Amino acid sequence: MCLTITDNGCSNTTCNPVQLNVAGGLEQLGVWSSSIYPNPFDWELNVAVRGLNQAAGLRLRDLGGRVLVQHHIQPVSGQAKLQLTATELASLPAGIYILSVESAKGNQHYKVVKK
Repeated sequence: MCLTITDNGCSNTTCNPVQLNVAGGLEQLGVWSSSIYPNPFDWELNVAVRGLNQAAGLRLRDLGGRVLVQHHIQPVSGQAKLQLTATELASLPAGIYILSVESAKGNQHYKVVKK
């Protein structure tokens, strides 16, 4: 990450390395399990959640944290399935995104890649 300061026509740039560790899951506080496929994805992304006993939110974010897609999940008998479709995903450029399943009992975050 670099910071440039300009004052009276003079500028100074300082850069420092920033490490972002995004593995299969971050901050895995939820007590449920999730399957996300295919990963990497092109036009659709399937999310299956098991062991979730209350409503939750599903959010797809860019690495800057901006929410790009958001859904409400209401599980039936502890399970929920959701498909993000081409309508929602087609405008996203290829790259790395964070898919989050968030409830009052915890959050699970997954790295997903768009081809």
